[in-house]
Amino acid sequence: MCSAVDGACVARGDDCKASDVCMRFGKCTAEEGKCGTYGPTDCALSDLCKKNGFCTFVRDRCEITSRADCEKTEGCRTLGTCSFVADTGKSGSGTSPGCVIGSDADCRQSLACKERSACRKGDAGGRFGKIACIR
Repeated sequence: MCSAVDGACVARGDDCKASDVCMRFGKCTAEEGKCGTYGPTDCALSDLCKKNGFCTFVRDRCEITSRADCEKTEGCRTLGTCSFVADTGKSGSGTSPGCVIGSDADCRQSLACKERSACRKGDAGGRFGKIACIR
């Protein structure tokens, strides 16, 4: 979304809030004609926050930094992935922070527990030993 200014298309006002880059990546504020992430409100509006926990504004982007970030996710509400880990081990290089099922308490607060009685942390089986909320 953009506004026409002197024959050019630039972002200003609420243009960014109505855009896909706001919803997906938290680039919700127009500055110098472009959409960018300029504060915590931008992060909170994004799917990156709601789905993956990237809710804390750090310098010029959204980061996942704590349990509080994980607790804002759909995964926490539905699956029990409410605990923060600095490294999930899923990255081939460097660290990969993320949200995981850290305890039975995480499972007890989830929809998995309420709807399927899957209220404790355990091995869901399979080749890779996936941790899940189980009965």
